[in-house]
Amino acid sequence: METRVAVRSPAPSPPTTGTPTLLTPAAPDDEAIVFAITPTLLFVKGGYALAAAAALLIVALIAGLTNISVLIAIVIGLLLFLVPAYFHIRQKLVRYTLTDTKLEVASGLVASTTRNVPLRRIRT
Repeated sequence: METRVAVRSPAPSPPTTGTPTLLTPAAPDDEAIVFAITPTLLFVKGGYALAAAAALLIVALIAGLTNISVLIAIVIGLLLFLVPAYFHIRQKLVRYTLTDTKLEVASGLVASTTRNVPLRRIRT
């Protein structure tokens, strides 16, 4: 009877679609990054579509029913895009990274915060 030792092969690198900077930072203690992801922008895109529809409606109503100039009505309509832009920026500043041993949640731009959750503490 022969005894064999199983050797773990190095984990393949995750695909680098999009921005490769999210997947290439070296993890401490030679941890292999399984994947890195950011929150979905599906609802933000919906917010942009809703803001565009509301902006068109407001510009039409202000320009047609009041004596306010069309240029001011357009500026008021464009201000509606500040709400989805705020949520867009907020979601782009969050990144989730799964490594061999932990789940890392990084957020923030100027004052960045990183939370590490060891995988052994996560229960299903």
